Amino acid sequence: MVDLFARVGQLEEAYSIICRNNITPNASLWGAILGGCLSYGNVVLAETAAMHLINLNPDISVNYTVLGNIYATAGLWHKNCKIRNLMTHRKLKKTPGYSSVDSPRSIYLT
Repeated sequence: MVDLFARVGQLEEAYSIICRNNITPNASLWGAILGGCLSYGNVVLAETAAMHLINLNPDISVNYTVLGNIYATAGLWHKNCKIRNLMTHRKLKKTPGYSSVDSPRSIYLT
């Protein structure tokens, strides 16, 4: 339910499910919230979700990267810089991504 609400932008409802039910939120639940925050630009809830994710898995770079991207999208460059510096301090590197285009005769990677 948390993931479904987060995907459609009902971030406060997704968060309230975590808060009002007697469950211990795991990385999947917080990750769903953080992903929704990235899609819908909720910086405040993104900080909450990211801090929980970082406490659960401090060595997973994607949690820092997504929060940094949310900050950058919101124009909060000073906060983005702090997250990037924290990654450097913890010796974490952004996992490189790639895109591919499959045409009938060849595959292009970027």
